[in-house]
Amino acid sequence: IEGLSVAVKNFETDEQKNLAAIYMAEARALRAQFYFELVRWWGNVVLMKSTEDSSLHPSKYVQSSPEEVYEFIEEDLKYAIDILPYASEDTYRADNSFRISKGAALGLLAKVYATWAGYPVRDESKWEKAASTAKILVESGRHGLLEDYEQLWKNTCNSVWDPTESLMEVSFYSPVSTGNDPVGRIGKWNGTTAEDGSGAYIKIPANWKVLPSFLANWKD
Repeated sequence: IEGLSVAVKNFETDEQKNLAAIYMAEARALRAQFYFELVRWWGNVVLMKSTEDSSLHPSKYVQSSPEEVYEFIEEDLKYAIDILPYASEDTYRADNSFRISKGAALGLLAKVYATWAGYPVRDESKWEKAASTAKILVESGRHGLLEDYEQLWKNTCNSVWDPTESLMEVSFYSPVSTGNDPVGRIGKWNGTTAEDGSGAYIKIPANWKVLPSFLANWKD
């Protein structure tokens, strides 16, 4: 993010500056998303606000309160909302499929506010902010519900990006395959091992569990 800040200042053309600014906004929205996951799972986490922070010895880290983490998330998402275009109006990126847009940042911020208002922080003043943020998104008219609900699953199975109803999706790509495993995954090696009945064993994290039989049945 610090490198992008320098890039924005050094680019010469307006097109370069606009694109760099969008990359910055995307990066900060992603950082907000990651910290949102962290604070929901663990509460008191370490806030790293600069590259220097990540170079500190672990003994130097100090946990931040959930309130501080939520404030940091809010700041990042407000920044992203101010800069990012709606997906339907994005003329800056050659392809904005599976990329963060203003609608995604607004939707995420509404969810952050609603979570902030609930357990364990219980800052009930954030309920009103959750509602007003969601209202901006709804009344923008840039997103809506698909006429055919089944289309959501058809899009997912065919890697089709349709921002009508879907605010944000994460696309995975792994250029390196291990055996019959050319996929991108989270928590790749998590999970216990289990025999398949013939003595060989496999790892069974949640997103891997069904693949062995699926591949065996469909490869021909």
